[in-house]
Amino acid sequence: MNHWVVVGGGSAGCVIAARLAARGIAVTLVEQGPAHRAAEGMDDGPLVGDPARLVAGLSVRRTGWAAPSLYLQGFGLGGSSLVNAGVVVQPDRASRQHLLPLEAPWAFGPVARATLAASPHAAPVALVRRNRRRVTTAEAYLDPSVRSQNLSVLTDTRVERIVCVGDRVVGVVAEGGAEIPADRVVVCAGAIATPALLLVSGVVAPQLGEGLQDHPAVTLAAPLLERPTDAPAISVTVERPDHQIVAMEHVGDAGGAGTLGALVVGITNVVSRGRVVVRDGRPSVEIGALGSRRELDDLIAATVEAYGLAMASPMREVLGEVSLDEFGTRAADLVPDADRLGAWLRRSVGGHYHVAATCRIGVTTHTDGAVVGYHGLYVGDASLFPSVPARNPYLSVIVQAERLVNRWAAVGLA
Repeated sequence: MNHWVVVGGGSAGCVIAARLAARGIAVTLVEQGPAHRAAEGMDDGPLVGDPARLVAGLSVRRTGWAAPSLYLQGFGLGGSSLVNAGVVVQPDRASRQHLLPLEAPWAFGPVARATLAASPHAAPVALVRRNRRRVTTAEAYLDPSVRSQNLSVLTDTRVERIVCVGDRVVGVVAEGGAEIPADRVVVCAGAIATPALLLVSGVVAPQLGEGLQDHPAVTLAAPLLERPTDAPAISVTVERPDHQIVAMEHVGDAGGAGTLGALVVGITNVVSRGRVVVRDGRPSVEIGALGSRRELDDLIAATVEAYGLAMASPMREVLGEVSLDEFGTRAADLVPDADRLGAWLRRSVGGHYHVAATCRIGVTTHTDGAVVGYHGLYVGDASLFPSVPARNPYLSVIVQAERLVNRWAAVGLA
């Protein structure tokens, strides 16, 4: 018998389950959320306005000075590929080992056009789309012919704990007490839920749940002076050595009254770390952003640059007065004063929802994601990264999952 259970049907879980099954291995993929219907028609960007596609009630504390805020994470088969923008920045040859369809933006909206005109560092991104329609990892990888043979997919099923006898994994227990036996278990529930599940299961590993990172970010939003178009919500970014500026055609509901365009600036060279712990059976999350003075200074400088971009003549034709949050905090009042801006950032900084690195080396092995001290227990998602990737990590998660299965095959596990 060689039965694998993959916990979590997000981007990594879909890849790992499909690739194992394609090698003739019996696999059960267990996903807490539902199997959503495929998106219909053109999909211009993030779908974070659909609560059915989001994990409910997940909150994080981004800095030691900030109140808890909601964390947006995809819920259902396909994970965050159900809701993210599907943006891939500068794909290279090493990242082409995947089944995701990539398209160039089919049009540029007013914010993207102004960004291209105003910044020499602006460039188009690639989008995970097929004929302008979102393609989730579930759609790309979970081929019906494979699923009908040796891949079982359980949706609306929450795994309560992993079961070990001594140091050997023997299966998982789902909500309600149903047991699913396994020779090997791969946890792909995301950089928050993966360490939380390992912790509630009694797994003991050095620094499990420690090291959490995300990209600290600020959204400079302003009323859009031109009518929104059917262009992608995100089609252009400005890539700098230590930060990224994302041009957004709209934040919130596209095309509504008072539509806002935005420049979202985030630092990419992150050093501060937080943690995931479990309290009363639920994850408690501290990201620890801006824990170093260098990070704060970098975000201040990046915000100043983004504001300068927003004030450039091409952008002034499409954006009104710029605010730093939904409460109308005027950028013009804070950006010229580094001390005031820094104090505001400590209290109010947001993030790119790119959490990673809670099960890095030490918790797991470098080569194959095996949890140290256990037989048959693996991690396969962004928890494995040593730090949050410098750019949008969606494709990095996919490629890492592909490489893990290849590694397991090379040593005779798969």
